[in-house]
Amino acid sequence: MRYQPPSRIPAVDIEQRPSGELILTCPYSPMPAPANMIDVFVQRASEFGDRTLIAERGIDGEWQHLRYGDAVEGCRRVAQWLLDQGASVERPLVILSPSSRQHF
Repeated sequence: MRYQPPSRIPAVDIEQRPSGELILTCPYSPMPAPANMIDVFVQRASEFGDRTLIAERGIDGEWQHLRYGDAVEGCRRVAQWLLDQGASVERPLVILSPSSRQHF
């Protein structure tokens, strides 16, 4: 199932109680949640492949961008390499790295 962000007009029901409390509720039923964030990530990459996913300043002070399409491509290459190395549910992997565009 593809995740679809809400397209309804934002709305809030307001109930004022005699004590002065305000109870705010949404009149809509909750939308179904995506199965996982990987599905959302891949879907967004197919829709917005050229958009910046994350960016950070390089050593030269210029912004270095990672686009959705490039990120998914990199994830697929790393995933295949891990499979080729024998990674599996039985052989878990932990990755420790600093926060950066390259490590993302």
